[in-house]
Amino acid sequence: MGSTSSSRSRRLAGAALLVLGAAAAAAAQLYEHPRFHWRIDFPAGWTVGPDAPRRAWARSPEGTALLAVAKARTAAADADAWDRSPDAARRRPSADCRETLRAGVALRGRRGLRVEFECADRASRRTRKGWRTVLVSGGVVNEISFEAEAADFPRWRKDAEAALRSFLPDFGPAGLEERR
Repeated sequence: MGSTSSSRSRRLAGAALLVLGAAAAAAAQLYEHPRFHWRIDFPAGWTVGPDAPRRAWARSPEGTALLAVAKARTAAADADAWDRSPDAARRRPSADCRETLRAGVALRGRRGLRVEFECADRASRRTRKGWRTVLVSGGVVNEISFEAEAADFPRWRKDAEAALRSFLPDFGPAGLEERR
């Protein structure tokens, strides 16, 4: 009788995990770029910004967190070289930032770079925390970034990490060319 009860408990636990997984997936907003067809699941309830060439973003309900995806062509050999380039630096907001982590990562079988940071916004004097994950392949860079006011960072980090795991990049020149 103990093994029947045990196997029933395992089946119930497995079913509960499937239901929870389906609920989490349903809570996200699937976004597919209308011209370049890369996809990401933005967190539920976030406001998705207007379509832009090679960029998409969403803002948290209170406006204190931002999740963005950007693509560009690059001659950089790898993610670290891209992240240290002047082209990458020009894309970042003006703030005094310090890196708290720089490490190699892999996403969808591609090697990349993860940088975590903390910034003091020059205008508002508010502290912001965030991360960016950079993947480079075939002359195309995919940069996924998340930042939030420091007080809200723990609240939104899990949603941002889930969005990162959902990201389906389109590498190579076709990833930057409009499909018809």
